[in-house]
Formats: sequence, C-alpha cells, structure tokens
Amino acid sequence: MERYAALSLSSRIPQLLVISLMPEALRIADKFHVIRHANQAVDQVRRRVQGRGLKKGKARKLFSCRYSLLRAIERARPGDADKLAEVFAIAPELQVAWRLKEDLRDFYACTDPQQIREALDYWYRAVEDSEIPEFQKVAKMIRNWESEVLAYFGHRMTNAFAEGITNKIKVVKRQAYGMRNFANFQERIMVQCGMPK
Repeated sequence: MERYAALSLSSRIPQLLVISLMPEALRIADKFHVIRHANQAVDQVRRRVQGRGLKKGKARKLFSCRYSLLRAIERARPGDADKLAEVFAIAPELQVAWRLKEDLRDFYACTDPQQIREALDYWYRAVEDSEIPEFQKVAKMIRNWESEVLAYFGHRMTNAFAEGITNKIKVVKRQAYGMRNFANFQERIMVQCGMPK
C-alpha cells in the first residue's frame, strides 16, 4: 500500500518529521502553499513599487488594488479588470508579476504529463526573463522541491482537510480565550469538527 504525505513548504520541521516517520512515503508539495508563495511575491512587488516614491494618488491606487491582484482570474469581481488595467499602466512590472502568478496557476490546470513539464519550463523561463527578484526566489523554491511539486499531478492530493481541521481548532481556542480544561477543549473540538468515524 502506497503512503502519501502532503507538505506545506512553509516550515522545515514538519517536513523533517514526515521524512523521519514515513521515509518511504511519496511526498507531495501542497498546491495551495506553492500558489501562496506566488501570491506573496506579487504582493511584495506591489509594496516595493508602491514605496518607490510614487505620487500619493498613484500609491493609493496600488494599495487599493491589492485584493484584485491576488484574486484568481476566474473569481474576478466586477471592476477588477478596470482596476488592474489602471494599476498596470502605472506599474508595468506589477503586470509582469501578476502574469507570472496566473501562469503558475495555469500550470496546475495541466493534465498531460508532457504539457505539465512544458508549462513548468515555460514558467521558469518567464521568471528568468522578468528579472523580478521576488519571483526568482519562488522559482528557486520550486526548483528545490520540483519532484514534490510534480508528484501532485500523479495523485492530486493536498493537505486541505488537515489544514481545515487545524483552522477550526484555532478558532475554538480563540473564541474561548484559551483553555484550562483539556477535556472541555476536546469536547468543543469534537462538536466543531465532528466525531471521528
């Protein structure tokens, strides 16, 4: 029976723990976390350009479009396209960064093995040509974890379920302002997350 481990790429300790506890497990880089790195890079480019000494009105436009930049193109809201066009006219580098983020999302939509490899190689070249340091860091991270990133396409696994449970537990803890009674804490978690089957 094949064992899988979806990795978040955000912390080295859980990855080392997975490797030590399940050395034979197939490690898969979580798609969500890879895309999150690209979103963070876009936002870093926006902040860098915004802090470059633009006039107040232009800087404010860059600040106000941050959610439109990070939103997936298929989830765009009415008015996002106009906002982005206006911002891209102010900061063409931001348009390149946004396109790199969307190209990485397109990479995850690929299904054919040859298409997957070609899309990733195309993305690497686009990052190199862009000379955007924030995305060069993301490309370096993906190159370092390339086998885990590509393993996603063979199994389409993520750790979204575990992340959802962890988030619910954190919400329970926050709502209670901490827990002194562990049994009470367990019961609240079971109510929120459901009893195990």
